[in-house]
Amino acid sequence: MTIERLLSFLQLTLRFRDIYRTIKIPGKVSTENDAEHSYQLAMFAWYINEADALGLDSNKIVRLALVHDFAEVYAGDVDTHTDDLEALRIKPAREEAAREQLKRELPEFVAFHEAMIEYEKRESEEAKLVYAADKMIAELNVYLDNERINIEKGLTIERIRKNKDPKIAISPVMEKYWLEFIPLWEKNYRTERK
Repeated sequence: MTIERLLSFLQLTLRFRDIYRTIKIPGKVSTENDAEHSYQLAMFAWYINEADALGLDSNKIVRLALVHDFAEVYAGDVDTHTDDLEALRIKPAREEAAREQLKRELPEFVAFHEAMIEYEKRESEEAKLVYAADKMIAELNVYLDNERINIEKGLTIERIRKNKDPKIAISPVMEKYWLEFIPLWEKNYRTERK
């Protein structure tokens, strides 16, 4: 390892920070970036594992959350609620190409690549938890922001649930919280749209 390799890696993490998402930071004008999102997801999933005494590997949960969107450094982010069906269609191929590029650039970071693959396969309980938490956390943040982005985009709960329900169901733990959240969300939605 050389200092040049370390600097190169840091530049890559800065690029990750420059990928902006659709979700606005509650109470702010700006939207969250991938680094903020991944950190929040890591803390969120780790907290659930510990607070609910799930017995899953917390270190693995944190690693999976930190890398889950890293391919977006090269693939970019696509809003799951976009009307651009072509962008949604090519998203998996773009992300796979980005993961391959990352493998070429960081061949020595084997655990990083293994975590990305584990997250994509969603076979381990840790990967299922992180995946479902990722799908849920966006709506929790929008809720904390009084539905601002959903109102701006004209999104309905029905449209969001059609997209999110099957994805969150991959983790029974997250599905339980999702089902607890929906009545709060519906009440807030009705209030904010009046």
